[in-house]
Amino acid sequence: MRSPRLVLTDIGKGAGVGIALALFLVSVGLLRAAVYLVGGGKIQPLGAADRQTLFFYISGFAAAGALLGAARPLLRTKAGVYAGCMAAGVIVAFAVVLSSRRYLAAMGAEDWWFIAGLGGLLGGAGAHGWFRSER
Repeated sequence: MRSPRLVLTDIGKGAGVGIALALFLVSVGLLRAAVYLVGGGKIQPLGAADRQTLFFYISGFAAAGALLGAARPLLRTKAGVYAGCMAAGVIVAFAVVLSSRRYLAAMGAEDWWFIAGLGGLLGGAGAHGWFRSER
């Protein structure tokens, strides 16, 4: 059994990695926006809804990373990594959806299942890419 201190350390490290990954992905978007602006495009400034979505996006990655950090001993097998990454993908997908009140009001039960499936699929794809990089 791991000590509570070690579990908390792993949760913190996982959350930190999740935040770093989210910031990296946001920076890719910022780079694309910069290229668009240099090409003569126009972009409206970020509104409150955009900032809320960004906050939920980064928080979702932090929560997913914290989950993976807490579950670190279970990630020793391929099946464990796939399951963990799929669960993390679901967390991120739900976080992005929860950021928009407008979409929440219009969502039905089938939408929630779709978001869960899509998040799991994306998480599984991430795990697959991780294992492919080991070849």
